[in-house]
Amino acid sequence: LCVAGYSVAWGLAAVAMRYFGTEGVSQSTFLLSWYAGTMTGATILLLSGCEIDPTCTKRLTKREVWGPLVLAAMIIISLFLEYWSYAAAPLVVVRPIYLVGEQVIPALVGLYWFKEAKGLDKTEWWCFAVAIIGGLLLFCGEQLSRLFV
Repeated sequence: LCVAGYSVAWGLAAVAMRYFGTEGVSQSTFLLSWYAGTMTGATILLLSGCEIDPTCTKRLTKREVWGPLVLAAMIIISLFLEYWSYAAAPLVVVRPIYLVGEQVIPALVGLYWFKEAKGLDKTEWWCFAVAIIGGLLLFCGEQLSRLFV
């Protein structure tokens, strides 16, 4: 259910980005609107007192501040580029590239960065191979459909 909810939510977001991008909404207007909604939600949580500890006196280190700021900048740049790509190309061209990227990059990070490959048994490797084949079919789907039509 969580994966289905995620897929529906991001699918609708992709359609919305494509729609706004082709209707002439600028990237800056889109990004401001997107993050204004996020900031509004965070402000409501902050004002409601959710998980605020008034006894906490620990100051953040430079690393604890700069790390999230760099990640936040990367997220904003990523969303800017995603919005731009949806405005520049049809959804059926761009979306499969993102779906394969969302499949391949985390898998490679898990296998090699976190060394999860050592803990996989034969069944898990088989499932991994099936997932790779599915990703390749998704990525090459448009070209494969041309062969059969």
